[in-house]
Amino acid sequence: MKNFRNHLMESNREKYYQEQHHEWKDTSYKNSPIAVGWLDGRQNQTKRFETLLDIGVQEGDSILDLGCGLGHLSEHLDKIGLNVNYTGIDTNKWAIEQAHEFKENINSPMLGVPKAYRFNEATYIHGTIFELCGTYDWGLASGVFNVQFPKLEMLETINELLSKSRKGVAFNLLSHADSNFDRDISMKYETYIPNEIVSHLKGDVSIVKDYGVANDFTIYIRKTNENI
Repeated sequence: MKNFRNHLMESNREKYYQEQHHEWKDTSYKNSPIAVGWLDGRQNQTKRFETLLDIGVQEGDSILDLGCGLGHLSEHLDKIGLNVNYTGIDTNKWAIEQAHEFKENINSPMLGVPKAYRFNEATYIHGTIFELCGTYDWGLASGVFNVQFPKLEMLETINELLSKSRKGVAFNLLSHADSNFDRDISMKYETYIPNEIVSHLKGDVSIVKDYGVANDFTIYIRKTNENI
């Protein structure tokens, strides 16, 4: 497992995200989904987030956002007015720094924004799920397993996320490669067969499809008395 943790921190995934940062940092897209590798726009990202939250996230719940990137899920929660205790974790140090900076700036009294209308607080952590202590109501992961993430390690990561979640886990995967992903970059997109993935999971597992994003599917794992 130690080798895999090092892989998460040092692999070409990080090189790819650094390249994305350098490409977009001086443009209007520096805080957009494009800057962390989402090439199909904010509208599809929003649909993914809505589907993840539909597992049953409620006001006052605590959320662990695995692979949080720039904190776009936290931003979405603010926009829809869902008050939760949010923690994001990512191996991408630059993304965590940017997420911190964005939250600090938008919540600054210097902006003159009334306190009631400022964004909720968020905690951001640079590291891996295997090093994280504590538990949360829900573990969510959007797009984390799309880039150079072998299936076995993906399942180990989901099990680790599930062990740190009291109510359940929701995550999305690619069902097959999108032509828009065919770029001249040193990376590999991982794709999955939904029923095959479910066969490796325990608990109350369900698949969600057809939420308006091509090639995407989402898996819910709700905690039951048997798998707590």
